[in-house]
Amino acid sequence: MKRDMDLCRQILLAVEESPPGESVSRFSFAGEYPDNTVPEHVVLLEEAGFLDAKISPTFDGVLFSINRLTWEGHDFLRVASDDGRWDSAKERAGTAWESISFGVLKTLLEELLKSSLGLG
Repeated sequence: MKRDMDLCRQILLAVEESPPGESVSRFSFAGEYPDNTVPEHVVLLEEAGFLDAKISPTFDGVLFSINRLTWEGHDFLRVASDDGRWDSAKERAGTAWESISFGVLKTLLEELLKSSLGLG
């Protein structure tokens, strides 16, 4: 499975929209992806420190319960939530988009934000 940054962003945005104190264990958009793709991306986001989640491997996939976004998850979303900025980052990354790391992507998004504010 390849990491899908658009899916990662979609998961983070959905968790941010969930009511405080309620865990998230499924997403309405999960059916748009092959089996286990969404749960595996939840695992990646938890490993990256963006989500506080309980991960339970099963015989045929992964079950998850997301408690909340972490501080790092909120920081990433602050620069990644704007659709125009996200699209600009994808365009700027070009063919490197498939292999871009979270760190590089966050830096690129921060640079785009600074530029839009006349700071860069």
